[in-house]
Amino acid sequence: MKKIVSVILTVMLLLSVVSAAELPAFFTDVMTNYTADYSVSMEIENADEIIALLRELEMPKEVENYIDIKAILESIFSTGMKMNLQADMSPDFRIAKLAVTSDTQYEVVVNSNLEIGAKAKLGMWMELNLNAEKPVFRVIYSAPMLNKYMVVDLFELTPDDESKTAMLEYLNLMFSKDFMDSMIAFTSELYKKYSEITMSGTICTVRITNDGLIGMTKELMPFVMEKVAELTSSLENEELREAFNTPEFGEEELAILDGLKLLGENGITYKYSLISGRVSRADMAADISIDIAAMYSSFTGGAEWPYESNGKIDMNAKTAVKLSKYGATAVKFPELTKDNSFNPADSLAMAEEANTVEYVPEYPYFCIWVNTNELPVINGEYYVPFRACLENAYEETVVISYNNGVVTATSENFPGFNTIRLTKDSAVAYTDGKQVAVSKVIIKDGTTYVGRSFFEKIYGWELSSIMHYMLENEYEISFYTESY
Repeated sequence: MKKIVSVILTVMLLLSVVSAAELPAFFTDVMTNYTADYSVSMEIENADEIIALLRELEMPKEVENYIDIKAILESIFSTGMKMNLQADMSPDFRIAKLAVTSDTQYEVVVNSNLEIGAKAKLGMWMELNLNAEKPVFRVIYSAPMLNKYMVVDLFELTPDDESKTAMLEYLNLMFSKDFMDSMIAFTSELYKKYSEITMSGTICTVRITNDGLIGMTKELMPFVMEKVAELTSSLENEELREAFNTPEFGEEELAILDGLKLLGENGITYKYSLISGRVSRADMAADISIDIAAMYSSFTGGAEWPYESNGKIDMNAKTAVKLSKYGATAVKFPELTKDNSFNPADSLAMAEEANTVEYVPEYPYFCIWVNTNELPVINGEYYVPFRACLENAYEETVVISYNNGVVTATSENFPGFNTIRLTKDSAVAYTDGKQVAVSKVIIKDGTTYVGRSFFEKIYGWELSSIMHYMLENEYEISFYTESY
C-alpha cells in the first residue's frame, strides 16, 4: 500500500511541475530561466464525516474533552502558503541554479480557549555544474528546525575518488537533454490522451478527471521506472547500480490503481494565461475526494468496508502562479559565513574519527525487547521466555544449556554471580549454588518460562511494558535492566 500511495503522490507532483509546459506550443517548450511566485491554499469540506470515522475507530471519548476535533481539522487544512521559485538552467541541464523559498502561516484552533499561530519559513538553493573541471552539486537548506544554513556538497560527502567518479557518471546520465526531452515528450502525450484541453483566445484550459489521473499514473510510472532502469543499467559501478535500483510495478500492482478515487466530480482544472505565447499566470483548482473505503476494498481484494461512515476525505486545493523574468532571472543565494552556516560533512568526519576507537559493549543492554506467541499467566503473574530474555540482554556472552529438566545459564556479566540453575516445576533457583525462592519454573512446548518477578528479584530488572498485537497474535515484553 505504501508503494502505491507513493506512486500517486509522485505522479501528482510530476503533473503539477509539467503543467507549466502545456500544449499546444508551450506544452513542449522547456523553461530554463524564469521566476515563479506561488500562492497555495486548501480547505477541508467534510470534517464531520472524518470525525464520525474516528469515533468508529474507537478514538477515546476523553480526547474531545480537551480538543475540538472539527476546529483543529478545519484550521490545519486552511493553512495558506506563498512560495517563490527562481530558475536558471543551461539548455542541456548540466548547469543549473535553483532557489525555492516559502512562507507558511499556521493558525491552529485547538479549542475555544486555545488558538496557536506560527510562521514557518523554508528555503532550498541548488547549484549544479557538471561541465566544470571540478564538478559541483551543492545544496543549501533553511528550515524551521535549523538555526543556521545547512550546506550539503554531494561530492564532498562522497568518500573517495572512485565513488566520486561513479556519482558523476550517474549525474551525467540523469541531467542529460535526452533524458529530460524524453520525459517531457511522453508527459505531453499523456496530457493529449487523458485530459481535455481547450483554447479560448490567450487562455488555455486543461481539465483532468479522476479516471484521467489514474490513466496517466498507470502509463507514466512504468515509463519513468523503465527510463531510470535504462540509466542505471549502463552504469559501470555495480554498487551504484544497486543503490539506485528502482522498484518494479507489475500488472497486479497497477491494476490496484483502477479501484482508487482521488478526485471529485470537478477533478483538476488548470487555466493558463498567455502573453506572446508564454505563460504569464497559471491557476489550478483541485477537487480532492479521497475514497478510503474504495482503497480498502481495492487493497484487500474486494472486502466490504466495515464502517458506517462513508470513508471519504473531501478537500479543495487552489494554486495561483505568476511567471515572470523569462531570460532575465538571476538566482539569489544567501550569503554564507562561518557564523550563519554549517556543513554536516564536518560532523561526519568527527564521527568517523570517533568510530576508529574500538567499541566495547556493556552488558546487559539498558532495555530489552522479546517477542513471543505464548504468554502464560499463572496465579495472576505473567510468564516470559527465559532464554530469549537473557540472550537479548547479554547476547553471545551468555551460554545456556538444558539437560533432563535442568536449565543452566552462565555469564561473566551477571550481577554478583556467574551461573544460575533452574529446574522444571521447581520454585527454587541457584545462583553460584546459593538457593533463591522464585515463581515456579515451567517448560511448555520446549520453551522455559519464568515469572516476570524472577528477573526483577534476581537481576534487578524493571518491567516496562507488555503489548499484545492482535493481528499477528504476538506479544512483546520489554524490561529496563536498570531501575529509574
